[in-house]
Amino acid sequence: GRGGEDRAAMEAQAKLKAMQLAEAERVAREEEEARREAEKRAEEENRKAQEEYKAKVEAVLMERVRNILEKNWGAAEIGVVLNTLHSEDERVRPLLRSIDELRSLLGAHPEQVTVERTSFGETVQMVLTPAQEAAYRQAREAQQQAAAQQMQLQQQRAAAAAMQQQQMQARQAAMQQQAEMQARQQQQQAPAQQPQQGQPSQWYYADPHNNIQGPFDAGEMRQWFEAGYFQGDLPIASTSLGPFVKLEKVFPDTEKAFMSSGGQLQAGVVNETASAGLKNLLGVSTSAPQDEQRRLQQEKAEAMRLAQQQEREMDKAQQRKVKEAKKQAEAQAKAQAQAQAQAQAQAQAQAQAQAQ
Repeated sequence: GRGGEDRAAMEAQAKLKAMQLAEAERVAREEEEARREAEKRAEEENRKAQEEYKAKVEAVLMERVRNILEKNWGAAEIGVVLNTLHSEDERVRPLLRSIDELRSLLGAHPEQVTVERTSFGETVQMVLTPAQEAAYRQAREAQQQAAAQQMQLQQQRAAAAAMQQQQMQARQAAMQQQAEMQARQQQQQAPAQQPQQGQPSQWYYADPHNNIQGPFDAGEMRQWFEAGYFQGDLPIASTSLGPFVKLEKVFPDTEKAFMSSGGQLQAGVVNETASAGLKNLLGVSTSAPQDEQRRLQQEKAEAMRLAQQQEREMDKAQQRKVKEAKKQAEAQAKAQAQAQAQAQAQAQAQAQAQAQ
């Protein structure tokens, strides 16, 4: 009986140990499974975090790519895009180290851009909706038209300036010839009358373009002043070197402008000898009546006034053209900016949708 009890006790003890060992193995398996499950979850969370970070980085990079393309009317060479990305932000260099990496990035977003091979290399094209494409085309055509108009305006201004220069040179040559002829006539014949002491016999004036005109004798200046072609603010001087002073400062009493103290015209116009050069230049006989001479001088003054008026009108017309071209260019730039803003907003919306 004693032996049977011992065997039963030993069997019970063996069963207990087996149960304890089985329990320990079960606990170990559960712990191992829990550890593996935790590692798996950590790896999955890490993978998701990396994917989210990569998606955000790609979204930022693609937004910058689209900005570059928008500035180049929707297309640019792939090397230009990469160089621009690097120059704008040095942090992009380790992210996109080569054209291959940029090409891989662009290929992952066919809904935004495409890469096409041309005879000039690889070109990155921005994917546009029909409305965006039409807006870009209109903005590009408007810019080209504005540039053409600006060039045409510059050419017109250059031509007008050249014509004005030629006219001014022609007037100066005619005046110089007239002065030389008058000087020769005065040298050949003794002057019938000397100018009053303290009053110059010849005058110069500065026209609205600051061109020095003259010399003219006092009689001519007086007739033009009486005809209303000269105003009180006209700069005048007795020599071509100046100083030029306003007419109203030289002659406070404008009723006596270019007149001698006795109220008579200063020597020059009334002197037939001094006016012979002008008469010969105009093809008028020196024996012509004095009123005919005055009429010719008035016609000359009127021609000068009309020429100056025409120059002023040309300047005003050019200024109007410049203002109109500037206004049109601003409107076109505004339309282009709106198109770019719309394209950028759609790109951001697509990037956010893709990230989600």
